[in-house]
Amino acid sequence: MVEEHDVHPPYLSNEEKHLLFRDGYVVIKNCIPKRLTNPAKEVIYGNLDNKGFANNNDPRTLALYNDSNLLKIVEEAMGRHTKPITSFVAVTKPGIVDAVVGGKFNKSEILPCPVCHVDGGWAGIPPQIEPQEGYPPTRTKTPLPTAAEIIAAGHELETYGKDGPPTSMGPAGGAPLFQDPGKTLAIGSFTAFVGVCLNDQTKPGKGQFAVRRGAHEAVEAFFRMQRDAGGVMGGGGPKWPRLKVLKGPSSKYASAGLMPDAMKETYPKTTFQTDGWPSSWEQITPLLMEEGDAFIALHSLPHTATPNMSDDPRVNVYWRVRRWRSENPHEGNRKIAWGVSDHPDRAMNGQFLEYNLDEYNPYEYSKEKLCDHWSEWDGMQDIVAEGRANITTGEVRYLNSIWKDAEETPVVNGASRHKYTTKLKVPIKNARSLVNKQDLTFDLETKGHTLVDNFYSEIKDYRNNKDVRKIFYEEVADQIIKPLTNCGKYTYITINNMISSNNQTFFSYNIIHYDSCIYIVYKSTVDWFVMEHLVRKAGAGFNEAFSAYVHSDFHFNPKRHFGYNMLKRNLPEKYGQYTIQELHEKFDLAYVNIWKPIVGKNSDGQIYGNHLCIIDSRTIDESDLVKYQYDGGNGRGGIALMPVFNPKQEWFYYHNMRSSEVLVTKQHDTRKTKFRNLYNRSKYCPHTSFYNSKSTNRESIEVRYGCVFPKEKEIVTSKL
Repeated sequence: MVEEHDVHPPYLSNEEKHLLFRDGYVVIKNCIPKRLTNPAKEVIYGNLDNKGFANNNDPRTLALYNDSNLLKIVEEAMGRHTKPITSFVAVTKPGIVDAVVGGKFNKSEILPCPVCHVDGGWAGIPPQIEPQEGYPPTRTKTPLPTAAEIIAAGHELETYGKDGPPTSMGPAGGAPLFQDPGKTLAIGSFTAFVGVCLNDQTKPGKGQFAVRRGAHEAVEAFFRMQRDAGGVMGGGGPKWPRLKVLKGPSSKYASAGLMPDAMKETYPKTTFQTDGWPSSWEQITPLLMEEGDAFIALHSLPHTATPNMSDDPRVNVYWRVRRWRSENPHEGNRKIAWGVSDHPDRAMNGQFLEYNLDEYNPYEYSKEKLCDHWSEWDGMQDIVAEGRANITTGEVRYLNSIWKDAEETPVVNGASRHKYTTKLKVPIKNARSLVNKQDLTFDLETKGHTLVDNFYSEIKDYRNNKDVRKIFYEEVADQIIKPLTNCGKYTYITINNMISSNNQTFFSYNIIHYDSCIYIVYKSTVDWFVMEHLVRKAGAGFNEAFSAYVHSDFHFNPKRHFGYNMLKRNLPEKYGQYTIQELHEKFDLAYVNIWKPIVGKNSDGQIYGNHLCIIDSRTIDESDLVKYQYDGGNGRGGIALMPVFNPKQEWFYYHNMRSSEVLVTKQHDTRKTKFRNLYNRSKYCPHTSFYNSKSTNRESIEVRYGCVFPKEKEIVTSKL
């Protein structure tokens, strides 16, 4: 329970706003004091025999929002809005599937992953219908029609209801068939879904409210597509079938309100993994909260209730909140049931309200906001502008160009760094924004870097070198190296007459035919080994501070045999038998840097300043790379590479990386970079940090791996 002196301030921090922008929701810790949660619990716990999901007008539940800092937080982030006059209480009892539909389940069985939805659509299995004669009242005792019966009655599943009355209320949830008389808008909307937690929900499996993290932007883009296509927005419109055949035991029925496949295919691949959370549910993220915590989620963020596998009820209170529309004559109209309605352009019971459409057209206004959800958030505009920017300008330090043709090798240390480098302003593209918009993809094999999401570590203190070596190295290998390189599953590839590439793999593979040659690019590494790790933090000194100049970590010099000596030293049982020359002949090496923000001790936060930025490997001219001597003092040093500036180089960064994300970059690769102009492989990925925020919270860890590949072969054959 939250004491008054521990209550969250009446505004979101910059960090919380960044989370809201990126993920589509934010959990607000310690938001509601116990002087408000205790009376609300008395109301709810005194009535637990009632249905688990019910409207509630008691002043004590409304006070959780209207009399707390939560109201002020929403006002600061969003702006003025009509205060809720009704709450809805969501209690999921033990052994119940969810608070909305109820349904018992056997706790010993793992249920299918709960299905996320967006509020406001006509939902549920349709009631009994007659051929082409409209729709009876929603709640009917007649048998539900099967999908086959609906089709036999003359309806198409994709456009079911196109001739029905807009006042028909959905069998589940109670939203109208259409929002407008003209039947062009088939989904209601509001600005934010807000909730308060009233008991301990920190352990997964307690029936938590869960979300499809980060999918709000994909939903908004889908609505824009429907609008631009000129069709109905919502179910029954372009690429969104009104009815979809269910799976499992209910497969003979078709239901409305399900998100379309065309939308779900564009969701970002975010997952959640932890003990107690079924692996088959990893695509949804539960909100793990304590009593007094609250959350804000966008209307466009797909969400769901989850089964309660615990022995205690899960108790939440929710409100649907919409930004004040100054021209709307029905702001505050109690018929709308502010706080619970997902169709506030209509009365709660579905009746049409009177509007002078020449002065204010609520339906067109709502369409506009569905296609631009952040336009209703006054206090988020700076965050949104920053996050949506495809490009920013950053200052990076390049090696002075005079070194390009110099015979002497520059020695770079804390004293000479500024002397030998020049700070230049360069355009740096936001890779996250471009990927979200599906304008660009990145893979390690051809572009030198890729982002891996949903990495979770058991490490509590990354400065504990013993734990990092014992635990973290293996975690990275298990979650990143092995799955993405197929390490340990090496086989020679069967030769097929094809050209193939898979950008989803760590190192993609190809079998390339060209005239009389076959070039085999192997799919898998055969081994990996760790070279070293570093934890970096501002002010930690030349070796452990953020990188302050552009560089690539390794320079492979066959005469020094650095990589092969490390291979023999790290994996002596397998490679100690070979001479250095034999290793050269049999194996290639790729040096890979695994970089992850840690933001303190295993925080699930994110970084806001001193981002790591990288050069796309395809834009590097090898003649611009200069060998230099790194001098870290106390015997620490080595030979690496620094590029001189070339305007062809393209810079990228991932805006506000979180600690569950890992940036993988290739620092050197001894394999061939090209084959007959048909195949290009990255070799280097120069990088550095750049300053783009007043925040200095960035702390990061990097681990350098060596990946071992069989020597690739070019086989001369007859012409294919």
